[in-house]
Amino acid sequence: MWQKLLAALALAAEARILVCDEPTANLDRSARGAFFEQVAARGRDAITVLCSHRIEEIEQLVDRVVEMDSGRLARDGTVREVLRELADREAPLLRVVR
Repeated sequence: MWQKLLAALALAAEARILVCDEPTANLDRSARGAFFEQVAARGRDAITVLCSHRIEEIEQLVDRVVEMDSGRLARDGTVREVLRELADREAPLLRVVR
């Protein structure tokens, strides 16, 4: 319940820059979908920084993916580029199916 309230408050503020750390971590599928619909409706002039482990949920929303490791930039690219790089480097652990 708190997660839904916090997500709603963040979106209702209509700030030009919105930073969300795992905003849908404890939400059910329906609530996650509603949250991402609202993020998508923010428009191209708004800046949204999403921290998420669920790339498949955010890939339609983001222009680029930035991965940090111990405070340093580890990867930076489009979703497709990052997934391809991960698949090439970690083939036994990750398979990208399109």
